[in-house]
Amino acid sequence: MINISKKPKRMFRAIHLLLVTLVLLTTLITVFSLKVLTDNIVKSELQKNTVSLSPDKKKYFYYELEQAYLLKSKEVFSNIATTIGIVAGVLTLLVLFVNRQFSRRVEQMNKVLSKVQSGMFNKRIAEKEINKKDELAELARYINRALDENTRLMMGLEAVSQMAAHEINKELSHLHELATKKDQLEMADSAKALLILLREILELSKIESSTDSVMREVDLCEIALTAAKLYQDAFDDAQLELVKPENSAKILGQENLLINAITNLLNNALKYAPANSQVAIDVFIDNGRAVVAVSDSGRGADSDDLNTILQQAQQGKVAGYGFGLRFVQAVAIRHGAKLHIENTRPGFKVSLQFPLVRVSSLS
Repeated sequence: MINISKKPKRMFRAIHLLLVTLVLLTTLITVFSLKVLTDNIVKSELQKNTVSLSPDKKKYFYYELEQAYLLKSKEVFSNIATTIGIVAGVLTLLVLFVNRQFSRRVEQMNKVLSKVQSGMFNKRIAEKEINKKDELAELARYINRALDENTRLMMGLEAVSQMAAHEINKELSHLHELATKKDQLEMADSAKALLILLREILELSKIESSTDSVMREVDLCEIALTAAKLYQDAFDDAQLELVKPENSAKILGQENLLINAITNLLNNALKYAPANSQVAIDVFIDNGRAVVAVSDSGRGADSDDLNTILQQAQQGKVAGYGFGLRFVQAVAIRHGAKLHIENTRPGFKVSLQFPLVRVSSLS
């Protein structure tokens, strides 16, 4: 979650501590001043009224006078302490009230930013918040303007990408048709591969720019079984055993995206797993997260680092795994999941780790 509230909370604690310190210092200074004032008054009264008294009577008079002023001082100190206590209490309540109001407003901003981070790009801070006349309202207005501009740029980029993709798709379809008519099978296969790649790129673009982020409760096991069913015939033809999951694990997700992610992993495994070997789909719960993993016994990748594999794919140094993983990574980000890869040598294992579904998440 994007958090912008930690520093302001520390600031309010510091202000509260400063106010309490000032109250205590004021109390100490007042008490000390009253003590000095009392001593001076006692001495002054003693000098005025004991000029003609004997030494013993002076001592007695001084003692009585001092006791009277001490009694009066205690009463004054008590009143001052009560007043200071009330002031300190009021200041504390005031700081707590302001802090609570501030934290509540910042928390509302955090919720909006968190939803935007998860892919709900149409979310904005409420009008009643941005119409206020303070610094937080100005920050809220700035955030909304930034989000509006970001959405505008994304929509423009998506429109241009869709237009370019449509034109490329049209020309590739025409090329494929011509190659097929002239029995140029190699060219036809290349054109077909380009068409498939273009569709995958378009699908990836939709995932990364889509504002539709409605999540529903789904079972990872059922998702995996659906994906496995789509590829079962291809695995049978390649003489590969596809091991299916049995354990249930519920998450909040978009069913179609999750199926596409798992089929991408199955497609990679199908390309590189040797004949008469196994490709396994596992679903399990580990450390409070729902996990779906696809593993094979193929040649694996040259690196255990996901970023390295993706970078090599972008540079054209690896085939198969790179784009499929890029697609799976986009789906993982959309679902707040973690993508983990492992070279099992022999073989390759890719796992997606999702937050488990909570009852409160559905309300």
